Amino acid sequence: PEVLGWEASNPLVGRSYLLTSEIPGRPLAPEDPAARVRDVLLEAGYELSILNSIGVQGFGWIVRTPEAADPLRAEHPTSPSFLAEYLDTDLALLAASVFIPPDVDALRRCLDDHAGWFYAPEARLAHGDFDTTPILHADGRYTGIIDFSEVRGTGGLYDLGHFHLHEGHR
Repeated sequence: PEVLGWEASNPLVGRSYLLTSEIPGRPLAPEDPAARVRDVLLEAGYELSILNSIGVQGFGWIVRTPEAADPLRAEHPTSPSFLAEYLDTDLALLAASVFIPPDVDALRRCLDDHAGWFYAPEARLAHGDFDTTPILHADGRYTGIIDFSEVRGTGGLYDLGHFHLHEGHR
């Protein structure tokens, strides 16, 4: 698409924006034939791999200020600090409403024992909300990916994990 306008930091919306011309098509839908879905997903996956190859300094939400634009920067210096940002608050909420304290302790021990599973040595740019809804196609021909409002720096498999979580039942 053609870029119609952009700003690195717009005070009215409180973030960056990019406005493009229309990307034709519609999102993939459950009624789309399997062969069409496969072909569109292959092309979308190729473009996603390009996006995911872009390095980011840090992990978490992309910092959307002009001075943070080059190179791209995120809020947290390491993947553990990003992943643990809300852990204590979330565990306290679970302890108050869902789990008993020994369960919360066991969950924390499990997370501590397997912290290496979640460690990413370097951050990559992720779409952040990648499932079939931002993947557009027209008559089975891939036309593009939209909606980068959840963009972040994460480990390289974040988007694939998100996709599987939301679309793995298909």
